Amino acid sequence: MKIALVSRFPEDIDKPRGGVETATVGLARALKAREDCELHVLTLEQGLSAVLRECHEGIEVHRLPRSRWPMIADVFAGPSTQRLRAYLTVLAPDIVHFQETWGFSAPQCGFPALFTVHGFDSLNLPTEQQGNWRLRAFFWHWAEVRGMRDQRFLVSIAPYVKKEIERLTSAQIFDIWNALDRRYFELPRKEKKGNILFLGWLNARKNPAVLVDVAAQLQEEFPRCRFLFAGEAADDEYLATLTKKISDLGLTERVSLLGRLSQSEVIEQICAASMLVLPSLQENAPMVIAEAMAAKLPVLASNLCGIPDMIDDGVSGYLIEPYDVAGISERIATLLRDDDLRQQIGLAAHHEAVKRYHPDSVAEATISAYRQVMAVWEENALG
Repeated sequence: MKIALVSRFPEDIDKPRGGVETATVGLARALKAREDCELHVLTLEQGLSAVLRECHEGIEVHRLPRSRWPMIADVFAGPSTQRLRAYLTVLAPDIVHFQETWGFSAPQCGFPALFTVHGFDSLNLPTEQQGNWRLRAFFWHWAEVRGMRDQRFLVSIAPYVKKEIERLTSAQIFDIWNALDRRYFELPRKEKKGNILFLGWLNARKNPAVLVDVAAQLQEEFPRCRFLFAGEAADDEYLATLTKKISDLGLTERVSLLGRLSQSEVIEQICAASMLVLPSLQENAPMVIAEAMAAKLPVLASNLCGIPDMIDDGVSGYLIEPYDVAGISERIATLLRDDDLRQQIGLAAHHEAVKRYHPDSVAEATISAYRQVMAVWEENALG
């Protein structure tokens, strides 16, 4: 089966940026590992004058020049979408699997196609509150309504996402979680007790600032406790405010900003952490939660949006109110006081992760979806 996976893909496969790139790398590795797949990853990128072809771990990556058109217009009928269709005609895949926004044009690509929906910018922007977020959210909502209306086959990465999809389309929806790097399922625990890990963008939506207040509240009982923020700043103003708050509270020795990490460095931090804490205000199915679960790392994360689909509260992790400093502090303290409880929750999380996110099972479910889409396409062509 010849597959064209249309998404974003990192220049360094060990350094994906954000959840979509991380999920794409995970799925690409999972499909490449199968003997029945010939995989090609297609990206659209500004700054290129010609197609650039690369090979990453045996994965063929085709980087196509993207136009200067605004993304919101380019995804429907802009020069980039036309270039993509022309390239697909030459490549002649059996199936085209779109990831994120370029999938708005999936029904018109000329091949059997399906589109994985990772989330909605119209929901993310109000919690990030950057720039003209109200106007941008309005236009992205319009684009999402239009882009989803005529879809025939979609993939939902979580029940929360599926509910949002069903408001906009009557397409057939396949329920398939994102695939993880298989290394996460085999990691040895090398815990440095008291390492509290945050993984994600440093912005208002991810809400890491609340953990600075938590660090201040816990410092008396747990003087050796350290909060490690691993992630790239998506908002310079937010980063400046966060840095100042750490300094003003005298926590520069207890709260560290690690910056953007490679996947290998993320794995090191997960191995050493006592728990992952993610107090986000808007999420769909965060890859970092799935990764921590696979690695037997207890997770505390917001009780909002798609996160309750991932965590069984009190069994495979804890759900928290994102602004409840006292409540978050008490949950962290409870876990730090009880080594057996951390191990118990980590093991329960791992068992759930194996069922949902293991690359072998995700690849099998994805191939099954491909075959169904191709069968309908062939039936329609013959009929």
